[in-house]
Amino acid sequence: MVPGRAQTVAPTRPNWSVGVRGGLGLSAYFDCSNYALWSGGALAGRYLPRAHCSLVAEALLDGRQTYQHTAGAGSPWAEETAAYLFVPVGIRTGHPNSVAHVLLQAGPVLALGSTDVSADGYQPRRVTAVAVAGVEIRLNPLAQPHEVLLGLQLREGLTPTADLTNPDPYAPQPPYSYFWWTGLTLSWVWHRDGAMPE
Repeated sequence: MVPGRAQTVAPTRPNWSVGVRGGLGLSAYFDCSNYALWSGGALAGRYLPRAHCSLVAEALLDGRQTYQHTAGAGSPWAEETAAYLFVPVGIRTGHPNSVAHVLLQAGPVLALGSTDVSADGYQPRRVTAVAVAGVEIRLNPLAQPHEVLLGLQLREGLTPTADLTNPDPYAPQPPYSYFWWTGLTLSWVWHRDGAMPE
């Protein structure tokens, strides 16, 4: 009798990834506030082979440059800038080296600077929540172990970002101001396992 051969199963290697992301976009409110937002920071993820998606977390520094109507003399516009920390967590569909990915995230946004009343009478909140939906397209055809991704993102406020301090019944401004932003992002991602089969 020939003894059976023991079969060893190779341990699953960790499918970690790290990278950086930068972006620029525009936003507009019903109260005539306009935002030019730049965003940049680091990201990390772990690919889940059975789910065919990655868990992704990011830490992004956002700079919001606001142009708002003023009632005083001089220029009809006032320029304001503010810094925020956005920490979204979510999923990124597809294999790490797929041609395209869908990104679905949500997380808190923390105001890093002053929360003084803005020129149009809104008091910014210190902490808010924002959701992200996006599509990313791989730019480099040989993506292993690196990916260069061009993305289109929509950020939508889940909670109000500011409250109207002195509502005027004769000027129908909304009592709350919600943040939303549409922009383009460019990302570089390095995968821990290098060349990975589709």
